[in-house]
Amino acid sequence: MPLRSLRGVVAAFVAFGLSLMGARASAQVPCSSCEQCTAALASANANVQLGGDLRVEGAGPCITVAGERARLDGGEHLLRAANGATAIRVTGASALVRNVHVTGAEVGVEVNGARGVTLFHNTFETRGTAVRVQSASDLRVVRARVTGGRVGVALGADNRGACRGPRSVQRPGAVLIQSSITGADVGVA
Repeated sequence: MPLRSLRGVVAAFVAFGLSLMGARASAQVPCSSCEQCTAALASANANVQLGGDLRVEGAGPCITVAGERARLDGGEHLLRAANGATAIRVTGASALVRNVHVTGAEVGVEVNGARGVTLFHNTFETRGTAVRVQSASDLRVVRARVTGGRVGVALGADNRGACRGPRSVQRPGAVLIQSSITGADVGVA
């Protein structure tokens, strides 16, 4: 491999790693309710950490990540959904959701219309779909652990894993890296 190409590959890996670590240093803002987290994550470059476990009430989503380049660090805390709601919705481009443990939700994380989203080191024990992607591209699911449910990652499929047309599963740039899906009816659809 020519040296120039190797430098480009190394630069890409360094940039990806820095994005996961939150290289653009900003103070983390703690949040302790769905509403408080959603309000904090509406701003571009927001850096928010869950202050403890949260209970998802209603149909959800509990938390919406709308800010461009917003970062949500779950700190390994639980988002519990007793009624099968959506736990997290991501609509902000280049957002990062990491270290969240979702249990009982119908949908763990829904990425809707956002480009360049990274889901890093999250755990899903959902009833329906762990990660649902709708009209989004360049999604990275890294070191996720999915246990149970009907669909692990839905790239256009419904919550039963059924594809809705010949192009429903085509999502440019969607990748799963070092992730495991066990006990789901359908792994990726």
